[in-house]
Amino acid sequence: MLFLRNNFLFFIFASLISLPGQAKTFIAQGSDLLMGTGPQAIGVAGAVTANISGIYSSYWNPAGLVKQTHHEVSISRQTGSILEPISFVGISGIYLPDLLPKTKFAYAFAWLPRLHVNADGVFEEDSFEALFLRFALPKIPNDFEGHTQSKTRDFRFSLATSPAFAPNFSIGVTTAYIRCVSNFCGSKLNDPESHYSADTDASAIAVNLGLQYQLNDQIKFGANIKDINTTLKVKSIIEQDGIKRNEIFYSEFPHDLSFGAYWEALPDLELSSDYQFLLGDYGGYNIDIQLWRTGLDYKYRHFNFRLGILIPTKLRTGSSKNIRQDMPAPFLPTTGIGWRNDYFSLDTSIYPHAILSYQRQTIRLVAESSIRIFF
Repeated sequence: MLFLRNNFLFFIFASLISLPGQAKTFIAQGSDLLMGTGPQAIGVAGAVTANISGIYSSYWNPAGLVKQTHHEVSISRQTGSILEPISFVGISGIYLPDLLPKTKFAYAFAWLPRLHVNADGVFEEDSFEALFLRFALPKIPNDFEGHTQSKTRDFRFSLATSPAFAPNFSIGVTTAYIRCVSNFCGSKLNDPESHYSADTDASAIAVNLGLQYQLNDQIKFGANIKDINTTLKVKSIIEQDGIKRNEIFYSEFPHDLSFGAYWEALPDLELSSDYQFLLGDYGGYNIDIQLWRTGLDYKYRHFNFRLGILIPTKLRTGSSKNIRQDMPAPFLPTTGIGWRNDYFSLDTSIYPHAILSYQRQTIRLVAESSIRIFF
């Protein structure tokens, strides 16, 4: 249940080099699993901090909202989404106040699943599934046999502006309410006669701040800081051998910073690159994750063709070594296509799903598709 941001990236990549666990069922979905949300951004591996625009800016960089020229409604879905049929739904709009000429405001309301997990079976302590679940579910045993289920949802409001006195700048802020609910029922492997269960309800208010700067018609820069001073409050009801107890504890989110650049190399060819840092402490583990995202977007008439590469440059948590060099592949590729007219757009992206690929010991491609309506 209880998870949050992209600090799951470490465990996703770790899954690619771990030995298989014994889980009968293990499913994980949500925007916190590597690629975020929105097929336009996923198609270029998430390298969109400097040039994202429209409704999906509420996730990637709220400053991009002011680039939209219409009101928007969008909904997206990932193939094979068993736990949650929708990966994003939102509405955004623009406002030009009469009293502030040349000043533009934009807003957005959005909902998305951040992390959903469903697992059933035997999980040994050093299996990937057990490691993943210990971070997703508080108060879960290190090794166990049983059933777990969790859902983490994100409700957010974003506001952005481009002031008249600095038209090359745009700034945006997102406030998100995160709600996590989970349950576990089973027994420890070293004590199979002892019954253990935990029901957890956690919540947090997260603040994200974004900035974009347009140097000229071809070059733009962006920055985005997520989860500023965000603390998760966790309430648990734990029952063991017929005895119940209530627990409350707090956990701070790691800092999540992205810096990006955009270049219009040709009238129909756009190049972008982002560098992302995930730094801080979560659940008693020090996290230091660094990712390089780069993408290409080629326009042809009403179509957009996209390619992207995500390269982890550092993957470290706790006292572990940097496992980047142990990965079976040096990067993860993405691709996508989109079609747009004056009234709506259709977009699809395809990429390797790290969790499913690990579970099945083979590359498993998934697709995310969306429809946006402009009015």
